[in-house]
Amino acid sequence: MFLGSLQKGALSLAGCCVAMVVLVCFVGINALGAAIFTKANIWITWVKLIVPVVIGSVILFTQFEPGNFVHGGFAPFGIEGIFAAVSTGGVIFALIRFRHAIDLAGEVRRPHITIPLALTIALIICVGIYVLLQVAFIGALQRKQLEGGWAKIQFDDDLGPMAAIAIGLGIGSANTLLYSGAVVAPFGGGLVSAGSMARLTYVLSQNGFFPKYLEQLSKRGVATRALFMNLLFGALIVFLVSFQEAIAINSAAITLSFCAGPLSVYAFRAHLPDAPRPFKLPCVGLVARLGFIVATLVVYWSGWDTTWRLELVVIVGMVFFLIKKIDDRPSFLVKT
Repeated sequence: MFLGSLQKGALSLAGCCVAMVVLVCFVGINALGAAIFTKANIWITWVKLIVPVVIGSVILFTQFEPGNFVHGGFAPFGIEGIFAAVSTGGVIFALIRFRHAIDLAGEVRRPHITIPLALTIALIICVGIYVLLQVAFIGALQRKQLEGGWAKIQFDDDLGPMAAIAIGLGIGSANTLLYSGAVVAPFGGGLVSAGSMARLTYVLSQNGFFPKYLEQLSKRGVATRALFMNLLFGALIVFLVSFQEAIAINSAAITLSFCAGPLSVYAFRAHLPDAPRPFKLPCVGLVARLGFIVATLVVYWSGWDTTWRLELVVIVGMVFFLIKKIDDRPSFLVKT
């Protein structure tokens, strides 16, 4: 029995094996090269966009109760739920997928145009889809489901909120589409994540933080060794960490990495003031400060159970950094 199977929300042994097969598929598609990866990702992206829009629209036009939209004051059930939802409830995880456009920025043409455009469009689409789903969900809730108040919304089954709404409204086809999308959509995110993480590993190897062994590219120009190293770490997470814990740690780690952006832009503006900047961030002082504050707060809100694991990773990273700085000492400081 694996350690993670003893915890609530963990995958069974069969579930872990299926997860490993999916991970291998991610690595295999990325290893085939950018052309195959792009074609697969385009089709999956269309599914990810169409399915939630169709489901939200069908529910919205099937039943909509304007009376459900009542003003109960700001955060009537306390601010803690908002913090938990943002950090560990999946909100920040759902809205930060734009970062892969930055991770893969070295692969695109005209980055000064493509990257800002991709970030803006991706964020607008994500917010629009989630607002549609939230409005449809709130408007479709029935009186019996709200008998315990908004703090204790009740459903007759444990199929998930949107699926329960669809079944309650008698639209089984929407429920089938929902579960199909729930299978396909994460596949797209995992596919892109596998590629971007391999790219980051490759760059870290180029910069001397990881072994040069990981820097080698295949004939297709893919960092296959970095892909397989990430597959190994992914396997460890699948078998040793529950899904909910993995989401919380991943969200906090990605958010923590955002802290480097505000610090870096300050450093670049100070040390390279005359460097060419096709895209120059306006109000950099205000934006950088707010970005750093929000990123650190999201990590803090994730809770101690997540933070202490994240601190271990940071400590390991600091060790790699110190080793790198020692190796990079000027020759006159090295004893011979």
